[in-house]
Amino acid sequence: MKPTPRRRLLSILALCLILGVTGAASAQADVAPHDSGTDATTLARIHTPPSPDSAEPVTSGSAVLEQQRHVLAMQDGVAPSSVRCWEGISIWSYGNGRYVSTEIGYSGDYNGMLRARATAVDAWERYGVCRDRSTGLTYLWSDQNSRLVSAELGYGGIDYGILRARATVGDAWEQFFTSAEPGGRSTYFYAYGNGRYVSAELGYGGDRYGMLRARATAVAPWEWFYW
Repeated sequence: MKPTPRRRLLSILALCLILGVTGAASAQADVAPHDSGTDATTLARIHTPPSPDSAEPVTSGSAVLEQQRHVLAMQDGVAPSSVRCWEGISIWSYGNGRYVSTEIGYSGDYNGMLRARATAVDAWERYGVCRDRSTGLTYLWSDQNSRLVSAELGYGGIDYGILRARATVGDAWEQFFTSAEPGGRSTYFYAYGNGRYVSAELGYGGDRYGMLRARATAVAPWEWFYW
């Protein structure tokens, strides 16, 4: 049957609507990540979060804190004093109920690896954080070695995207999105370097057990943390 002008018009409008919805979804995905719907209440049935550490923002601190505060301030065109930063933060994995450690004792390409393996908080389990409240852009570093956390996108295989506290300057591999600021809150970490969520690799064994790796395309229990 030959299409009428009305049918052709309706077909064109339908196509435009489909393309518009698809384009809007793609644009939104480029602007900010989103999780798969698993919330903190659901995760609490797996592991109950510990009592939160004191997490009051600090107005001044270490040299690396001040460096990252100024980087965020320059990006947003605001005064450095308006950027919220914290020191001494612990990060706890919902996936296995362990705290994240910086493996200072590892050598070579694994030195400073972040791994969810500790049952208590000590020096290796403390981190500094600077976070832009308006965008969620976050830098974090180990309080133990004052190095920024990087997603190692140059690594291959099962080590691709591992998180290591090893950088002295914040660049693309050191930029993360967090869904909440520290202070007794649940969050996920999204690496801007490769557009992946950070997972605690609980299926790995030995010295890699619980290693943090920017490799997930959605948020599930292994991608949720509490800080």
